[in-house]
Order: sequence, then C-alpha cells, then structure tokens
Amino acid sequence: MGDVLDKLGPKGPMYQSRNEWEGFYENADPWGYVGRWLLERRRQEILRHIFREWGPYERALDLGSGEGIVTQWLAEHCRELVSVEISDRALRRQKEKLRTDSRLFVHADVFRVSFRPASFDLVCGSEVLSYTKDRAAVAAEWLRWLRPGKLFFLIETILPGYFTYPELMDLLKGRVEILKVEALSSKHLLAKLANRKLVPFPERVYDRAMEWTRARPDKLAKHVCVIGRKRA
Repeated sequence: MGDVLDKLGPKGPMYQSRNEWEGFYENADPWGYVGRWLLERRRQEILRHIFREWGPYERALDLGSGEGIVTQWLAEHCRELVSVEISDRALRRQKEKLRTDSRLFVHADVFRVSFRPASFDLVCGSEVLSYTKDRAAVAAEWLRWLRPGKLFFLIETILPGYFTYPELMDLLKGRVEILKVEALSSKHLLAKLANRKLVPFPERVYDRAMEWTRARPDKLAKHVCVIGRKRA
C-alpha cells in the first residue's frame, strides 16, 4: 500500500507539538476511552454500527488515529487500511490492537502528510480537524485523496473551542453531499449524570437521553459523526 503515499512534511499548524503529543501519550488511555464508564462504550457501539452499515471498504484512511480505539472498529470492514498518527507511542499501542497485514501505519502529522489524489474509498477524520486553524483548507486536502462518489466520515466534538454545529455543517455542505449526522454522545443533563455515576442511574436512562439527542443532534449532541459522499 505504499503506492498511495506521496510525501511527509514537517510539523503542521497544530496547537500542540509532536513532542507534546508524545508526552500526552506517555500513559495509555489518556483520553479515558477505556476508563470512562458508559459514554465511551456507547460511542464505540454506535461507531461499530456505522462502519458496518456503510461498509465494506476497499481502501480506507484513518486520520488522527491515536491508540486505535476507532481504528480497530473500522479495520473490521476494510480490505486495506492506512492509519496516520503523530504520536509514535500511540501508534505502537495501536499496532498491538490490529493485525499488521493489509495495514499501513504512518507516523506523521495529519495536517502535513500527503497522499495521491483519489487513493481511498473512505477517509475518516476522528476528532482531529478542530486542532488546526486552517480547517477549510485541510478538509479540502483530505477530500482530494477520496475517490468521487465515495465516503467521508468526520467525527468531531460539538463544544466551545472545537466546533459549533453550524460551523461543522457549513464546512462540509459545500464539499460533500451530507448523507447522515449520527450523534455519538449527548450534552443532555441525564447523560452527564449517568456517565459520571453521580447518581445510580440504570443504563436505560443514558440510552433515553441518547434517543432525544439523535432526534436533535444540532442542539444536544456532544460528539457527532457526519457521513458525507464526495460529489462526482
């Protein structure tokens, strides 16, 4: 799969340097993906369903793949997968989760790496686009690597300092045909209480909050996956 790789450049316009990301990943699971009780488990269940529903994929690109929490679910439905991560520590842990055949692990900055045009039939950016100030240009470059008519998954946080829902939609509407917006987690008070175990909530309470959130992702979602198709 090395034929898709064009070039690697120096550090891009990130808020944190490569060394800072290495420090961030000094200990495993710094985001709390495994340690958090309910929110992350539900997010992973939803993502697994999304990847299965829209797959299979011939050649997929996972950008900002971290320790491979999302990547491992995507890999179940790919013939070939290219995974790009700036932290060498995170990438090493990721390799422990995934078999290495038909997988290309690229240690690089997602804002500076480059691939040949129309190399992939799925490009997935997982909570990484908000880390650049040049979001429109970066998104356009990512889409350049996608074949016409193929899928773009953008997983992002809807919070101050990341994206607002209108900002995210405005960024994508001119570039892809938006097929679906799936809420992955909720800002609803019941969801917050349930996930933090502040009260002994049964899981069905969180799931009820997620039902409301899926109906109004523009108002209630904390994390979303936007599924788009690149126009021919």
